[in-house]
Amino acid sequence: PKPNPNPNPNPPSHPSLDPKEGYGDVTEVGGGVRRRAPEKETAEYRGQISPGYYNSGAHMLWIGTRTKQLDGAHTEYFRGIANPIGIKVGSDISPENAVSLIRILDPTNTPGKITLISRYGSANVSVGLPMLAEAISRAQLRVVWLVDPMHGNTHKSNVANTKTRSTDDIFHEIQQTHKILQRHGQHLGGIHLELCGDDVTECIDGVRVKEENLGDNWQSACDPRLNYDQCIEMAYRVSELLAEDLKNPSAPHRQN
Repeated sequence: PKPNPNPNPNPPSHPSLDPKEGYGDVTEVGGGVRRRAPEKETAEYRGQISPGYYNSGAHMLWIGTRTKQLDGAHTEYFRGIANPIGIKVGSDISPENAVSLIRILDPTNTPGKITLISRYGSANVSVGLPMLAEAISRAQLRVVWLVDPMHGNTHKSNVANTKTRSTDDIFHEIQQTHKILQRHGQHLGGIHLELCGDDVTECIDGVRVKEENLGDNWQSACDPRLNYDQCIEMAYRVSELLAEDLKNPSAPHRQN
């Protein structure tokens, strides 16, 4: 076949990213696209965009449980791109390996470059997270903390014979993560929830959805999600948690 005269059939609207002005090298890697940021783009935004290669195939790139080996292919690839990077952390990684991995991926300790996605589970967060938070503080690494209270709290219901999650476990992990990070001079910067705006029955709350109700309106093709009412309730509980800080003058200062 003849070569495509326009390698980007859907060019972005931003004029400085027009293919005619040198989009740079384009390499397809793992279904994503790696692009070199053009000099004109980095100059126009006055340093807000770092020069180098970017993967533009996803909203946020992250390294998971099976791919965070220090000498692995994913680590080698991720250390060569300028994207912000997420790292899922839990009982499967030691504090020492987490620090080493962060230093490989972000040798310049750039604020906002690394997001640690904490997912210990409600039963384990008070054991594992303090050690990791202490190691991060001691190493003076400038990371963003995000809690994923969903995946560590998934269990199989003996009644409905399907996966489910408890809203109490989800909130407990959020609450404990927030307080543990504060004690170590860190700040919880975000919460990851899997949710649905419909009245599904996938997570148990002990009131509207119990284990025997899980089969009433299970719609998920994969993992259990919070339904609309559970989302609203979770938002209220988190807002009350944060409001406690405003009432407590001795609460540790948050990082900016």
